[in-house]
Amino acid sequence: MLEERIVQFCAPVLTGIKTGGLFNTCELNPETLCSEAVEARKKLNRFGIELRLFFTHGKMPLVYVYRVADLKRDLQDPETQAYLTPLGYTDFRCKAALSHLADRLRDYDGFPHEIGLFLSYPLADVKDFVRFGSKCAKLQGHWCVFHNEEQAKKCFAAYDQSRTVCLSRYREGQPLEALARAI
Repeated sequence: MLEERIVQFCAPVLTGIKTGGLFNTCELNPETLCSEAVEARKKLNRFGIELRLFFTHGKMPLVYVYRVADLKRDLQDPETQAYLTPLGYTDFRCKAALSHLADRLRDYDGFPHEIGLFLSYPLADVKDFVRFGSKCAKLQGHWCVFHNEEQAKKCFAAYDQSRTVCLSRYREGQPLEALARAI
């Protein structure tokens, strides 16, 4: 069950065109989720892909699947660091930043939209979403686009193609690890 959701929601991560993907797992009980996550992690680690569970009291459990090297690169961007610092991020190593994100998910009243930076959303679009919400977006798809609409359309198409191909192959019997690409 978890594996198919990883393929469905994180195919662009598996194929190396996106840093991270996030989805909820309301329908899985926590014990099943944890045991399936351990198995999926074993299959994906050799491709540089990690899986992190976010459990927050009163909120839906989330699964974050990410390419470690890509997240490390994204978190080293000076503009990203400048944006995240006022939000309490002080350590930009992957595990430390994800721990702070977990705290923000738990403690924040609402949803901490900086999570978009962990999902390959452009910084300018994240900033404008926080400022305006979705009402001023030029395009809505995998994220709310305020800038570079044509580039976003190409990105959305690549993500959708990745999902279509990966889901088809997975449902034909290809294992999760065969869909992951070592970059």
